[in-house]
Amino acid sequence: MKTAAKAAAEAHTNLNIFAAVMSLMEGGHVYGPDAGSASVTARKIIQLCKAEQQKQLVIYDKNIAALKGNP
Repeated sequence: MKTAAKAAAEAHTNLNIFAAVMSLMEGGHVYGPDAGSASVTARKIIQLCKAEQQKQLVIYDKNIAALKGNP
């Protein structure tokens, strides 16, 4: 069984990973003559990352609360 500390650490790591992916997508790193469709794809990736970040934040908060004795 995973401990609350491990679950919180994993969720925190996942939050950082999705933030890094979003930063790349938002930073204008999509170039070329077909950037129109690539930009659409980048926006979809950003939306997916934001949704997953919300899920990971719930996991993180729940496990941090458990560590503090507030389940």
